[in-house]
Formats: sequence, structure tokens, C-alpha cells
Amino acid sequence: MGVKNLLKCLKLEKTNINYLSHQMVIIDAMYWVHRFKYAYNGDDEVFLNCFRKLLKTLNRKTLFIFDGKFKNSHENKTESFINLVKSQNNQKFNLKYIDQNYFIKLLQHFLEQQNIDFYTAEDEADIEIVRKSCKNSLILTNDTDIILLMGDNIMYNYDWKTGNCDLYLKNSAEILLNGKYIKINKLEKFIEMCVLSGTDYHKFKGISISTAYKITQNGIEEWLKTQPEETIITYNKILKYYKQNV
Repeated sequence: MGVKNLLKCLKLEKTNINYLSHQMVIIDAMYWVHRFKYAYNGDDEVFLNCFRKLLKTLNRKTLFIFDGKFKNSHENKTESFINLVKSQNNQKFNLKYIDQNYFIKLLQHFLEQQNIDFYTAEDEADIEIVRKSCKNSLILTNDTDIILLMGDNIMYNYDWKTGNCDLYLKNSAEILLNGKYIKINKLEKFIEMCVLSGTDYHKFKGISISTAYKITQNGIEEWLKTQPEETIITYNKILKYYKQNV
């Protein structure tokens, strides 16, 4: 999720949530819905138990942020299929028939029952996650777009059973480029480099993070001069999206 291969290149601080004093965790709900839905076997409690365990290891106030964009077109088909599975006690079914909306509603109902705060963004959750974060909060996700949006105190690769994670701190995180680690806050053209290396919105063919770094260091304008108009428009559009939301 997010910038292609960025997470693999980051030098992050390995820690455990029990060592962190932040009093609140802002959770990228859609990442965890997508991750935990694969545990689903027709029993809602199996899916929800994953969130119960997650909340237990976090052990502090939480706020779940949901994407504003998800389709409802298969909702009736999904719920009918779920009811059929439950009535027949049939454990053999395919997740592709279950719309994401079913899991979203299931989780939101659970959160309401537990008096746990959640919020649905107007559009993408990542922007709202950063807006609602503060110095005393942690962000729980695996979406690297949040780094481009200037998010801080981000827990990546979170082990929901042990609380182990890789912590991103905006002022000290480093990225491996051309064989050496460079502090991200020292990279003037970090956003341009990430957009060029590929995001959720577009993947520019054949460009790795290292290649994107070289292009931006030499001047992105020179590279753009060699590209078709469609590529230029796409690049500028995505770059504008990130910059206007920083």
C-alpha cells in the first residue's frame, strides 16, 4: 500500500508498543479489515476476535478511520450469501463473493457496541488520519502514503499478537538510496521521488526508488521533457494531490 517498495527501503526503529508513552492510537481501519478478513470462515466472531486481540495489545484509547469510498453495489448479494453459509454451516466458500462493505459494517457495529470511536473520511482515510494525529498519538497502518502526507509516529509491520513494530519518526527516519542511508527530512525532493517511483494512484513503468532518486537529483524537469504528454499530466496531477494535502 502506498509508495512502491518504500517500506522495504526505510530504516526504522524496532520497538514494542509497551515502550511507547503515547496515549492514543489512530488506526487505518481499511488496512486491518483487509488483513483480518482472510481469517473469516463464515463466523463473524472469528473476524471480530482478531480486532479484540489487536485492541488488547494496543491497550490505550483508539480511533478507527475508515475510507469514505467503498462500493455498496454487492451488499444484498453479500448478505444473502453470508446467511446461506451460516444456515448450512458450510465452511467452504470464496471470499471474492463477500463485498468489503460487509466487513466494514460488521466492524463498525462492533466498535459502537464497545464505545470505541471511529470516523469515516469523506474520501481517502490517509489524509484524515494525518489531520487527526498529534504529538501524543501513534498511527497504526502499513500505508506509506501517510509518510508523504507528513505523518509522524507511525507504527509499521505491527505484530498484533506481541505489540512489536517498526516505528517511523519523521525527524529521524532514514531511507536506503544508492547503498547509503539518508535522512528523509534532508531530502528536498522526497515527495517527487516517491510519486515517480509509484503510488496507489499510478505506477510509472520501470522506475524503482533508486532510479527515481537519480532522476529527481538531476532535475525532474529534464526527465519530463522526454515523456509523452499523458505521463506529464499524470505525474503533475499526483504530485499536486500530495503537496496540497501536506
